[in-house]
Amino acid sequence: MVTDVIDREITVGDYVVYYNNIYIVKKVPDKARENSDGSVRIKLANPSPTTRSTIKRSKELCLLNKDDVLLWLLKKTH
Repeated sequence: MVTDVIDREITVGDYVVYYNNIYIVKKVPDKARENSDGSVRIKLANPSPTTRSTIKRSKELCLLNKDDVLLWLLKKTH
């Protein structure tokens, strides 16, 4: 189990924040290190056509509520 900065489990499809940007989790490792840390593949939640995914440590990420992110995405398009 891979966890975020406050020890909540991260799964594929979750939204996380990293340095003031919102990302969607694309891949989570099968096994975590001893402190529930792992390398998570993430991609911007509102990507441009040239946006690529990146890999970050799970302990540098913080989970966001999916409903809140949906509202933010809808607001951003108007």
